[in-house]
Amino acid sequence: MELSQTYQIHICDDIKEHALELKNLLQSLDPSRHVEITVSSSAKEFLALLSSVENGETPPWNILFMDICLPESDGITLGKKIRELCPDTYLILVSSHSEYAIKGYEAAAYRYLLKPVKKEDLLTLMADIQADYDKKRKLLIKGRKNSAYVALNDILYISAEDKYAIVYTPNGHFICDISLNKYEEQLKDYGFYRIHRKYLVNVYHHRSLNNNHACLSDGTTLPVSKSKTGAYRNFIFSYMREELI
Repeated sequence: MELSQTYQIHICDDIKEHALELKNLLQSLDPSRHVEITVSSSAKEFLALLSSVENGETPPWNILFMDICLPESDGITLGKKIRELCPDTYLILVSSHSEYAIKGYEAAAYRYLLKPVKKEDLLTLMADIQADYDKKRKLLIKGRKNSAYVALNDILYISAEDKYAIVYTPNGHFICDISLNKYEEQLKDYGFYRIHRKYLVNVYHHRSLNNNHACLSDGTTLPVSKSKTGAYRNFIFSYMREELI
């Protein structure tokens, strides 16, 4: 059971000095966060990496910085290909020419940065990516019969059943040999609340609280312990305030 949080960054720039400068800047932003950075110095080198993705391998990056003007291929053409093969990649096009910015929209780039890239621009960019990433954060659920990365917002609730737990989603459930206590500890900072000794709910799916019962977005109704009702209501209000800020 784990949360996918690592930044896997790739930089594609034919000018090695620019790639190294960007790499050093990225590494200096948040030393506490685990960041893996790789570099390719040409479109040909990058296409060799992309071919493995075409063959079904998982992309070795989730954030991609690409020079918009490469000798062997332009960033727009590559960007469109990346969009098809790696739809979850945050594509950032980089250039010394501001007039190319509009072309970034053709490749559905997440952002466009001007060279030389400034640290304050990177800070803003990475903060925006983190905010968006938090909304799509995923949990690796290892079930008895099946395992998968599931977006936290797709988890409705988790129940305790004897020596195992069941993770419920709109598309089915996973039976896991993990205690509800362990799920509670791992998910306590992500909008999950233990409303009962048997139930851990995702407040994202909370819809109403009536007569010590919580109703979720799919219509499921779960009991809330009387001793937890007030604290759960406060937790909901706190969650709502954070979402609105």
